[in-house]
Amino acid sequence: MTNYNRNIDNLEKKAVLWWPENLNQANASISVVPKLLKTQDDFFKIIALAKQNPYQVFDLIEASKFLANLFLKHLCVLADYGGEPIQRLGKAFKSIFCSNNGKFFISFTWQSHDYVYEFQSLPLRLYCSIFR
Repeated sequence: MTNYNRNIDNLEKKAVLWWPENLNQANASISVVPKLLKTQDDFFKIIALAKQNPYQVFDLIEASKFLANLFLKHLCVLADYGGEPIQRLGKAFKSIFCSNNGKFFISFTWQSHDYVYEFQSLPLRLYCSIFR
């Protein structure tokens, strides 16, 4: 019978210490970083153009045909908010955002003015649990 209890030296002899080249290439092809770098200037232009009202961002994204999920990725990079917290956000949505009569919103300050944004769509699981 084979001994499966190995020490670190035995494991290191059989281990692959670096990703093989085919996995490196596959990872590079799905990485969002090159796309973020390529679209960074357009993202900043959209932000800069929304001078009068923060809600102009939505119109500018639509007019420029900038992908909404890509815009969100740029915002996450600026906020240093990664993918795992975003996944948890959907599960903890009710405990993070304010609610008024079942409508969720976020309050924020932009250029010394206070705003309230009411979410237009909610995570599916949250939506289903609210209206049961």
